Amino acid sequence: MAEDVQARLLVHEMLHATLHQNDDELAKTLGITVPTGGDASTAISDWFKNGCRDTNQKQEETD
Repeated sequence: MAEDVQARLLVHEMLHATLHQNDDELAKTLGITVPTGGDASTAISDWFKNGCRDTNQKQEETD
C-alpha cells in the first residue's frame, strides 16, 4: 500500500476513534456529500484524495 493511501486511511480511522462516529456521521460532520447510491466511506476517501474538497457536491448539483 502506498504511503499516501496509508496516511489517508490512518487519518480516516483516527477520526472515527476520536469522534466516535460511523462513516455516515463522519461524512455529515465533515460536510461531505455522499452521492446518491454511493457510500460514506468512499466519499470520505475521495474527499481526502481531493485535498479535503467535496467534489461530490458539484456532481450532485449538476445531476
